Amino acid sequence: MAMTYNTLATDLVAYTANNSTDFANRVDEFVTLAESRIRRDLIVPEQMKHTTGAFADGTATYTLPTDFIRSDTLFYETATADTFDPARLVQYSQLQLFAPDRVTTSAVIRWYARYNDTEFIVAPTPNGAINYRLSYIAYEPRLDAVTVTTNWITDNAPDALLAAALVEAFSYQRSPAVQEWESRYAAAVQRVNSETKVAEERDDTGGPAQLRSGRSM
Repeated sequence: MAMTYNTLATDLVAYTANNSTDFANRVDEFVTLAESRIRRDLIVPEQMKHTTGAFADGTATYTLPTDFIRSDTLFYETATADTFDPARLVQYSQLQLFAPDRVTTSAVIRWYARYNDTEFIVAPTPNGAINYRLSYIAYEPRLDAVTVTTNWITDNAPDALLAAALVEAFSYQRSPAVQEWESRYAAAVQRVNSETKVAEERDDTGGPAQLRSGRSM
């Protein structure tokens, strides 16, 4: 049977043998914490999204998508229409060293970095309306009992989700079983990431795959 939010909630009660009302009231918290952990640990191409936009003359910071986790690539359009070159992803501190002056503008965008929770920053500052393409790792819809009962994680990594949720549940109960489920969680994540790595390293013709997962901004 496929995992859903409700079957996971039932499993948490069964595995912990805890039928208390207080435990039941915390199940949503366990699932939310488990999902957050998995989103940090799993690197899968199914999380990849792509968006487009345009830089503005004299503006260095731009709004990130609301479901953004971390960046993969940023390409900007060159003087040749429909030709895009990559900007280099760096830490914000590095960007400040490379381009401390936001006044200087250019049609060549060399670097970009995470600026804050909702924005990224590019350097040099664009000198006009330059189109860009941003690829990024996105959040899966968060699970709940009614509106989002399944997502990519429940369909493809149910063992990791169950283990992560049980780590939270047994931690709440101060049970030594948390160590066993930590080990199971680590093994499940390793399996998913290993499968992703193999799939990305080879394409259907046996050559190098073109899609790669993103890492932290």
